[in-house]
Amino acid sequence: MCADIEILGGDVEDCSGQCMNGGMCVNGGCQCRKGFTGNFCQIKEYVPDNTNYAKYLKYFLFFIVMVLIIIALLFGAWLLFKNAGRIMGSIKSNAPERVDDDDNLAGTGNEHKNKKSKYGQNRDL
Repeated sequence: MCADIEILGGDVEDCSGQCMNGGMCVNGGCQCRKGFTGNFCQIKEYVPDNTNYAKYLKYFLFFIVMVLIIIALLFGAWLLFKNAGRIMGSIKSNAPERVDDDDNLAGTGNEHKNKKSKYGQNRDL
């Protein structure tokens, strides 16, 4: 006895030429490739994608925000450079004026230099 022979009781339908999308006809029925189903492999199965698009979206948004911050900093530096003369002029014009001491009550601060103390030494030592 041979185990390779199978006796079928009835007619076996022939499906050759009817299997679609790379399906193979086996024992009167279509054996479909991965991703297809149906009697003749005519229906494409939905295979979910395992790509984590949320992670890529976060990286993309972070990159865009960093580029916008760099552009804003460069624009601010350009504005400061462009208006530097006007800003310095307004700072100088708003500064209080120096008041000269005409009566010299405070002194110049140099009266004690080069004067000898009573012991023959400089006072500032």
